[in-house]
Amino acid sequence: MKPKIMLFSHICNAIYITGAEKLLLFFVQEILPQYHCVIVVPNEGALTHQARALGAEIIILPCPLLYLIYQPTDYIKAELELLKQKDAWGHILYLLRTNNPDIVMTNTCVHALPVVAAKSLGIPTIWQITETMEQNEWTHLSVEIIHQNADVILGISEATVRSFVGEDVRKKITILPPSWRMEELQPEAWGHNRISKRKQLRIQESSMLIGYISSYIYPSKGLYHFIKMALQICEEYSFTEFVIIGKPKDETYFQKCISLIQNSKYFHRFHFIRFEANIQAVYPAMDIVVVPSLSHEGFGMTALEGLIFGKPVIAYRSGGLSEILQATGNSEYLVDVGDIDGLAACVRDLLSHPFRVHQVGARNHLHVQAAFGIDKYRMDLQNVLAKPELHVKKSPAASSVRAAKKMSRVKRTKTSAKGKKRKRVIRVKRKRSSRRNKSGRRR
Repeated sequence: MKPKIMLFSHICNAIYITGAEKLLLFFVQEILPQYHCVIVVPNEGALTHQARALGAEIIILPCPLLYLIYQPTDYIKAELELLKQKDAWGHILYLLRTNNPDIVMTNTCVHALPVVAAKSLGIPTIWQITETMEQNEWTHLSVEIIHQNADVILGISEATVRSFVGEDVRKKITILPPSWRMEELQPEAWGHNRISKRKQLRIQESSMLIGYISSYIYPSKGLYHFIKMALQICEEYSFTEFVIIGKPKDETYFQKCISLIQNSKYFHRFHFIRFEANIQAVYPAMDIVVVPSLSHEGFGMTALEGLIFGKPVIAYRSGGLSEILQATGNSEYLVDVGDIDGLAACVRDLLSHPFRVHQVGARNHLHVQAAFGIDKYRMDLQNVLAKPELHVKKSPAASSVRAAKKMSRVKRTKTSAKGKKRKRVIRVKRKRSSRRNKSGRRR
């Protein structure tokens, strides 16, 4: 029988998979041959549909999140204790007791309750950190909570674990960056996809298409900076066009960005795509990718994807973005955060030497596979799963056992071997005491 790993996702988007969900699904697909995987999500969505298709078991259980672990204050430990007073705490404990997983893994720093519960029950834990926590005078409290409850800490980049200081906590850390399966990106279709998308956008092959892409568009993703850079380039290079891909999260901010273009004479050289489910349909059409993120990125999937598709990538020196470009020999295309002129200078350098666009792109395609490819990911993943601390269960805390018994209802959805849904509702009622008082009535 395969060992069981229970993986908790803090989100399950109804329409498409977010970056954090994509990471979790990728992890699950890699370990399914070795583990019975149970994914716990707050609701049905794109993640559950794809996970079932892979053969994972799905359980629906909403869990409150500890947001203060990402933006710490001196109230963080009190907030954690308050969360443990909620009904969800008992639901989680009961779920873990009845399923008895060999390992519990939680995705993102704010999804604290599942690992805290697992730790209290003596179950080995993995805490994956996918974002960079704010650094302030209370950050050490966030680190302390993670250190106390995680047997293994997975960071998707060094940037995500920059706050973890001290020999004891550093021993628990493994860096496991995202990866990809090349066959899923259908490289044999990239040539056709380039022609098709450019035809759809009415872009000539002789034009240089410079791209910006983000799942959601909000101020910290730097669209305003991209447009300011693009307008500089428009004035100097008539053969350039620009594509902006993403769904506006802040409509006021988005309109501010669009007004820059509308007030220029270059509106006809900008193209907009609100959503594209398949990245292999859009990246091939681009010639250069620019990632002007203003936040301290946990990783930077857009930059990674641009490199995979063989494009020159220019980015702000922001968190994980720096690590990606440095690891692939692209330090010269890193620009200080906020330096719009620096972005424009890098683009000019490539446009002035068109052969370099193809040269750098081809080099990137090779270097990114060496630094972040699937072979390295699988080797690093097996090293994580072989860690001795993930193979030793401890005695549960008595308080956690008591809390688990109070749980009254968990909705559980399973998939049979034939792929058919089977729903089961588990009800646990408290047994009434058989002891009687002096009047003869039950207490």
